[in-house]
Amino acid sequence: MKQFITTFCCVLVLLATAFHASAYDEFIQFEVDGTRYHVLSQEEKTVEITSGNRWDETVVIPREVSYSDNAYTVVKIADNAFNGARMTSITLPNTLISIGSGAFSSSNLTSLTIPASVVEMKEKVFISCLRLESILVEPDNEYFSSLDGILFNKDYTTLIQCPPRKTEAMIPNSVTTIGDDAFRSCALRSVLIPAFVTSIGSGAFSSENLQEILVDDGNEYYSSGNGSLLSKDGTKLIQAPGGVKNVVIPNSVTFIDEWAFWGFALESVDIPNSVVTIGKSAFANCYRLLSVDIPNSVTTIGEGAFERCERLGLVTIPNSVTSIGVVAFAACNALTSVVIPNSITTISNNLFTNCASLTTVTIPSSVTSIGDWAFWNCPALKIIENQSRIPVECDPGFSDDNYANATLYVPRGTTDVYRQTSPWQNFLNIEEKDFSGIGEIDAEGECTIDISVEDGVIIVSGLDRAQPVTICDIQGRIMYTGCEHRIEGLASGVYVVNAGNNIVKCAIK
Repeated sequence: MKQFITTFCCVLVLLATAFHASAYDEFIQFEVDGTRYHVLSQEEKTVEITSGNRWDETVVIPREVSYSDNAYTVVKIADNAFNGARMTSITLPNTLISIGSGAFSSSNLTSLTIPASVVEMKEKVFISCLRLESILVEPDNEYFSSLDGILFNKDYTTLIQCPPRKTEAMIPNSVTTIGDDAFRSCALRSVLIPAFVTSIGSGAFSSENLQEILVDDGNEYYSSGNGSLLSKDGTKLIQAPGGVKNVVIPNSVTFIDEWAFWGFALESVDIPNSVVTIGKSAFANCYRLLSVDIPNSVTTIGEGAFERCERLGLVTIPNSVTSIGVVAFAACNALTSVVIPNSITTISNNLFTNCASLTTVTIPSSVTSIGDWAFWNCPALKIIENQSRIPVECDPGFSDDNYANATLYVPRGTTDVYRQTSPWQNFLNIEEKDFSGIGEIDAEGECTIDISVEDGVIIVSGLDRAQPVTICDIQGRIMYTGCEHRIEGLASGVYVVNAGNNIVKCAIK
């Protein structure tokens, strides 16, 4: 028993010692010649660079660095260590084993050589190195290689990074994988994907210089249409070329992939009525996009699909859409009004957060759930039309200014129930309204535009293309809203059509 206790105590002492040594290592940091180091192992005397010299144009990283009577070997460059540095060249030691994520991001590097000792390079090492012309690798390196200044894995099957300043690049036939961000911010105007490529990473071709993405006809996984990268069967748009300002999506596309247009200087996009799904962040950060007409074939708008489209002032959401992801229209600062179609039952969290110019919102009676902070920081809100006769309890993030200055319109006869339900009870101005629109038809049925029905299709003529059309059923439920002037797919019945402030009742038989 005594022997067991003695052994157990020894183990505890060893574990405590090891823990103490490890914890001790974690807190040893020092600076030499403007570069900060962190001790990885006191026993092995190894360090990583956590913050490099950001001011000198020429940087030389030493093999060893001395501190407190100890000589430490430099084996690692930590994440973002030289982010934003002024250096145009850097010399790396042959003791270096690992280069962290974003290690040289946004620096002024023009070229560098990866030593033979490096076995690991994490993602986005060279992201936003807009002056980078060449990445070289020492021939003895067992993990990486270089061809014409482009970085590959050792056997040239994965293209890791094309330097942004390269104006011409040929992808060798050995390549099967193009990595994440491989051609991001590149100066290329055209790129040809060879036949044997089977995998392309996220943001691989995100560049405002790129005019077309072409694919070898023999490729079994990808194709090209209107200069965009598509799946082989043409149904998925994977990525558009970032340098094209006005994009026409091919009619074959049913799915716009995640991040397909992210951050592009896109000014207009023609989405065909073949598209069913707009993926996550598909158009996020398209800072020049002014308007978008979503066709009535679309059923799903993904998370953050149009987030931070700062100039997006007009968007039509058709009645076909049944799901809109969180923050889909957040921070669309130019958006002034939105009509949520009655096909929607849930308004997602933060859907219109930070929409600084949003003044008018229409919430249909179909909505049974409103997510947290859906309308947070929308200071310009003046009109909120809530068509539901049973108000939804929620926390949409309305501000005190919204409660004081906006008018909440509710169905006739429902003021009392809204006055008893949070958060609607906080609005100082609540007015009742007839949302059916039927009472607004003039006695003569006069109309300055032509609205007709042919073969079950409602046709609106003489209306400007940018002006929206809203169609309600006889109960006042919105059946369609958008800029299409030929509206198909409505069931037989009587409808109220509002086009250009002209309201007409018509029937589909």
